[in-house]
Amino acid sequence: MATRKAQNKKNKSKLRAPDDDGPSAEEKKRKNFLSKFFVAMFVIPGLCGALITIWGYFAPPYTTISLSDSKQLKNVFFSGQPWLLTCEPYKNQEVNSVFAGLSSTGSGKYKLAVINCDLPMPSSGKTVIERFKLNKQKKYSRTNLAFTVANGQKPKIVPSFYFKTGTKKKPADVGIQIKNLDKYVTDKVNVKYGKIKNGAQLTKSCLSKTSSAIVLVEGEASIATKSQIERLAQTYRTLWFCVVDRTMYKFSLEDVFPEQLTGTVEEGEAKLLIFRKKKRKKLSGDDTDSTTKDKKGKDVLMARPFNGLLSSSGINSFIEKTTDKNDGLLLMQALRKKPTLRYKKSKSRKKKEKAKKKRKDKRKKKKSKNKKKTTPKKKKPEPPKPKPPSNEPELDEHGNPTKAQLEREQQRRMRMDQQAQQHYAQAADEEDEEEEDEEEDDVDENEDEEDDDVEEVYEEDEQENEDDVDDEDTIEL
Repeated sequence: MATRKAQNKKNKSKLRAPDDDGPSAEEKKRKNFLSKFFVAMFVIPGLCGALITIWGYFAPPYTTISLSDSKQLKNVFFSGQPWLLTCEPYKNQEVNSVFAGLSSTGSGKYKLAVINCDLPMPSSGKTVIERFKLNKQKKYSRTNLAFTVANGQKPKIVPSFYFKTGTKKKPADVGIQIKNLDKYVTDKVNVKYGKIKNGAQLTKSCLSKTSSAIVLVEGEASIATKSQIERLAQTYRTLWFCVVDRTMYKFSLEDVFPEQLTGTVEEGEAKLLIFRKKKRKKLSGDDTDSTTKDKKGKDVLMARPFNGLLSSSGINSFIEKTTDKNDGLLLMQALRKKPTLRYKKSKSRKKKEKAKKKRKDKRKKKKSKNKKKTTPKKKKPEPPKPKPPSNEPELDEHGNPTKAQLEREQQRRMRMDQQAQQHYAQAADEEDEEEEDEEEDDVDENEDEEDDDVEEVYEEDEQENEDDVDDEDTIEL
């Protein structure tokens, strides 16, 4: 056996090259590195996934807000980011299962958080319910109390029936409840902006807000302009965006800022104008501040236009500087008059209005002429003449009317029939004329259907706390 092994070694040594002394040290290091790399590539992701699942199982799927952390409170309630908050449960109780289920099956368009609704906040000394007046809203219920905070608006309560899980005998389908709640919250926290078509919408959707932006579009907005508006609205959620078609409406501030807002603009392009309200600050020894208050004592509306198109690269820095709490108002200009929006009348519309007036005047003249013809002149009443005694008796011997009386009755009836025929013929002519005029008016009204109810000038008073306008009043673009 030993001799065979020795012979095999000799044969192998003969087959080797003279310089082949086995794998080098570098090759061994390379093989060790590759083996460790492939092991790490397959093992480490599995371990990370296991740790994440374990953490998600034991850790809560929502954020717990601390009332002592002022930065966190400002970020939740005043940053404009979308949140769904619920009150922290009492001792020995768990968070509602429908609320907790949103972390895994929700749309992810908003954040979840739990806050203590019974302890006072250090800044105001009031609870969250008292600070934001949640108990004065119609949908308030302390059990399963939850509310949304988004887009710079005040918190709004979510109806409690979305969190019902049923009873032990009749349990509710939690999956369906989670879907319904997610749909409701997503709709409430979405950014909504749209076209402004009259004065009421301009005041309610823009001028009544603490900060807003009006986009003046040249005709129909292009795809690039729409995407830019949506991107800006999502980025600056506390800034309310409104879109106005400058080819159809005349905005009064175009005369105040002619260099920035007027000029040649291509179809579909837009320009931007930002509004902010400057609140009054009482000075020592002075009850009025002329720079921030008008004659009636209301907050002055500040405005600043962007010198360029909406698609320009400097639009983000412009918005950030203008909306800055410290120095933003210094860059803006106070407005003496409230901005107005008027519909631009076309020449064809003016001609049609003149034609309508002419037809109305003709109709009045015809009616006045017909009245003159039909109505006889009033004659002065004459004293009754004494009737001559008639020799013919009215009745004969048998009590029947005489021939003379029958003839007189027949003539009277013939006269009445003639008068009635004349009256009916005249009335028919008047009805035909009125029908023709009405048909002409209907044609004009159908042609100007879009223009009749648009022009408005609004002089509504500004109200305090006007940021509570419902989202339903806005029109989506």
